[in-house]
Amino acid sequence: MAAQGATQFRSRAGRVMPAVLATALLLSGCATTISGNASSDPMAVPSTKPAGYTPSSFPIRFALDDGPDQVVRDSLDDINRYYSEFFPQVYGIDFEPLRGGYYSIAPGEGHASSCMDGPNDEAVVDNAFYCPAFDEIAYWRPLVDEFASNYSDLQVALVMAHELGHAIQARVGDTSNLSIVMETQADCFAGTWAKQVQEKKAPHFSFNEENLDLTLAAWALVLPDQVGSDPNDRSAHGSAFDRVSAFQEGYQSGPTACRDDFNDARVFTQQEFSSDNASTDGLGNATYEETLKFSESSLNEYFTTKFKELGVEWKPPTLTVGPTGSDGCPEKHIVSYCPDSNTVLISDEVSLREVHRKSGDYAVLTALGLAYGSAALVQLGYSLTDQRAVSAVSCLTGIFSGEVLRVPGTYGLQISPGDFDEATVLLLQADSANHLVNTGSDPAFDRLDQFRFGVIQGAGGSITACGLRAG
Repeated sequence: MAAQGATQFRSRAGRVMPAVLATALLLSGCATTISGNASSDPMAVPSTKPAGYTPSSFPIRFALDDGPDQVVRDSLDDINRYYSEFFPQVYGIDFEPLRGGYYSIAPGEGHASSCMDGPNDEAVVDNAFYCPAFDEIAYWRPLVDEFASNYSDLQVALVMAHELGHAIQARVGDTSNLSIVMETQADCFAGTWAKQVQEKKAPHFSFNEENLDLTLAAWALVLPDQVGSDPNDRSAHGSAFDRVSAFQEGYQSGPTACRDDFNDARVFTQQEFSSDNASTDGLGNATYEETLKFSESSLNEYFTTKFKELGVEWKPPTLTVGPTGSDGCPEKHIVSYCPDSNTVLISDEVSLREVHRKSGDYAVLTALGLAYGSAALVQLGYSLTDQRAVSAVSCLTGIFSGEVLRVPGTYGLQISPGDFDEATVLLLQADSANHLVNTGSDPAFDRLDQFRFGVIQGAGGSITACGLRAG
């Protein structure tokens, strides 16, 4: 069909899930065990128009005068302006406007873009795509309306920033034949534009650091491929960690990183299920009892190794179950580190079992990893009231996960499909008011960025990379 070769932005299962439904499917139960300050619509990203806002008149064929099409006009105006600014600096040539233009498609209107096989072409239904053959972007207006209604106009803009990222690729040549590389690179470009919005450099949009956390939540929960999907599939987009990590890289490091860091050598967490990683449930999850056992042994082996590199002896905490306040523990989380007794305390095993049942074994391991990381801070001489030190705990957990990802069997573990997504969602949701585990006061973006940084350190990474030294 004519739309073959178009680069698509399909969400999980092919369409965007309403916020409440998405949360129920992917984080059900977590509002009471992981989430802290949950709103009635925790996925919505409240964005406001900047002072002096004037609607854009950016040309889109078949667009209506207002509503979701106006959001897209505003988006394309700002994104084209920004991409035209950085493109010559990064690639040494001017960014040429799309020759084929932009198309707003809706059911029953009888319209089609040049890339479509007529008005009834299903390629555009519930989708937005860049078509390199005609150098155009077409989008399904009801999809854009759904994004704007359920998640915010900023989410609409980020979809357009992603699609225009594919236009960049068409102008400079693909860096890979793998779809997952090209899709995450487009996520990276979208992240660079999000930084422009945060810095108040986008005339039609504004948001702040708090909104950024919710932006990542939507990016992680709605848009990744199904867990267990083939990363080499011709339409692969990446796991939640892959996509959020790419977005963060663009946001933090800018378009040069998007140019240089996305190729066939990039490590991705998306993988298919196999006889080696599916476990007894077929979904890669060990039982709750097995999870506690291997979490304790693997985390102790990890910190023993890392402390030895610093010339310090690791004193393994005792993993125990008991009521809040046991072992003189001042914390009131489901999983807590108790310094006086060097104990990792599970105060509510029923709730932790629910986290395991609904979020997976690696969510439990990540929560325990954060508590063991707190033990590492104390043993290295840091205070748990030192937020700069507490921020390093997510990084420590990331180094652990990165080592297991790159070298299966490290610390007796092997990553299964979805494990990194479980960690990603937990870190995004575990704010300062959460009941599961102490994560300090960092915003979700920073927690996940610390985890991502640790993962990048990879096999053999020293915990000094997280800014820690033996006291």
